[in-house]
Amino acid sequence: MARTDAVRFTEAVAYLRGISAALANDITMQAGGRGDQLGASISLEGAGFWKAGHGNKAQHAAVRALMLCQRVYLTPPYTTFKLSSDIDIVKTTFHVKSEEQIKQAILCYLPTANPTLEGFAKAAEAIKNPVGAFNWETRTRTDQSLGPNPVCFNAVKLWLFNSGFVSLRWMASKGQAIDANQANTHLGDGKVIRKDELLNIPRGHMFNFHDAINKAVCHWGVSLGGGWAAGSNTTPFAKNAGAEVAVNFRSGGSIYGEFTLASSAEVCKYKYGMGKEVAPEITIRQIDPSIVSTYF
Repeated sequence: MARTDAVRFTEAVAYLRGISAALANDITMQAGGRGDQLGASISLEGAGFWKAGHGNKAQHAAVRALMLCQRVYLTPPYTTFKLSSDIDIVKTTFHVKSEEQIKQAILCYLPTANPTLEGFAKAAEAIKNPVGAFNWETRTRTDQSLGPNPVCFNAVKLWLFNSGFVSLRWMASKGQAIDANQANTHLGDGKVIRKDELLNIPRGHMFNFHDAINKAVCHWGVSLGGGWAAGSNTTPFAKNAGAEVAVNFRSGGSIYGEFTLASSAEVCKYKYGMGKEVAPEITIRQIDPSIVSTYF
C-alpha cells in the first residue's frame, strides 16, 4: 500500500528526530499546517529508487528527510526567495549515495557539535578557489569551492559554514540578509581594538575594518595568527598624498589572498579617507565566532 502524503511527512520528521530532536521540532514548527503538501513533494516515485542497487528503505528514508529539510528551509516563507532550483537534483545526486553520506548532508542543517577556531582558520586557508557556485541542494561541508568574485563578508560566512559554526538554516536566513549594512548585525560586533593590537588577534578570530562613521564601508576576513589574515575582495592598494600604499600579500591577491592585517588596515584607512584632507583612523574590530549569539 502506497504511503499517504501525511504518512510520508510524519516518517521524514521521525527520521530527522533520530538525528536531532531540535531539528525535527523546528521543521515541524516551520511546516505549520503544510504536512500533506510537504509530504507530497518528497515522494521518490518515478525516480528509480526501487531498482536493484539503488539503496534500501533506510537510505530512501534519509533522502526523503533531506528533501524535507530543503523544502522547508530553502523556500519561502522561511527564505525571502526560493533558493532551491529543482528537487530532482537531490534525487539524482543522492540516488546512489549511502545512508551515512545523506545523513552528513542533513547535518549541514545544524551547526556542528564542537566547531573550533582552528577549524575556522583552516577553512579560510583551504577554501580559496574562486570557481563554482554555492549549490543549495547538494552543498556539504566537504565542498571546497569559494565561488567567483566573492565579497569579503560572503567568504567569511562560507568559512563559518564549512567549519561548522553555522548551518544551512542560518545561511538561508541570516546569511542571505548579510550585506554591507547588515554584516555586523549577523556576523557579530566583537570588540574594538587599537591598530597596535592587530598582531595579537588570535588565529580563528574575524577582523572587521570599517569607516569610523559608516560601518557599511568595510572589510572582513579571518586572522591566521601572527598578524596574518585571509580574505576575499581585499583592496590591494590606495593612494596617500600621491604615493601608493599596498597590501603585503604572501600568497594570492585581491580575489583571495593571505596578507598582513597591518598593511590591509593601512590601505583601508586611505581608501576610506579618499578625498579628505587627512585620512581618519579606521575602526578595527575583533570578533570571536565561538561567542557570537546569532549563529545557529
